[in-house]
Amino acid sequence: MTRKLENETVQKINSMEIPVIMMNRNTSGLKCPTVSIDNFRAAYEVTNYLIDHGHTRIALFRNSVDIDAFGVEQYSGFERALAEHDIDIDRSLVKYGEFKIQKSYELMKGLIEEGNVPTAVIATSDVMAIGVCNALLDSNFAFQYRCKHVGTLLRENKRKIFSMSSPFIAFLV
Repeated sequence: MTRKLENETVQKINSMEIPVIMMNRNTSGLKCPTVSIDNFRAAYEVTNYLIDHGHTRIALFRNSVDIDAFGVEQYSGFERALAEHDIDIDRSLVKYGEFKIQKSYELMKGLIEEGNVPTAVIATSDVMAIGVCNALLDSNFAFQYRCKHVGTLLRENKRKIFSMSSPFIAFLV
């Protein structure tokens, strides 16, 4: 499991004479089976779920760059679901959390302080979701938000979330 494989690493894996299975990545040029989720469909379905429950101001917390195929697929699923419901993407609600708790925390706090609070948030990694959750807790949104977890297990410690087991989480007003 890895974020990105360099070309040299792909060549080494392809030349190995042992079985290799790549988990959670489809890497171009790699000649081995992969096991991963359908990132487009996951983002599409969670976005549709939120829209079906009345949400039109949906924030997306994602990686900072589009170098990872799974990030591109997630964004495409999010974008398609909004487009099919004639909802324009609010670029001020697309945040680049860089897979970091603190960065996502600061970005969510910024939305709150600006009065630009979405009605729902999709975080494309557990680390970013933790940052978002903690910002909401610290801003006393914990009681205003109902959490609907998409296959997620949260562990809390004194009003701080420190562990999560799913790549997506949605917060519903």
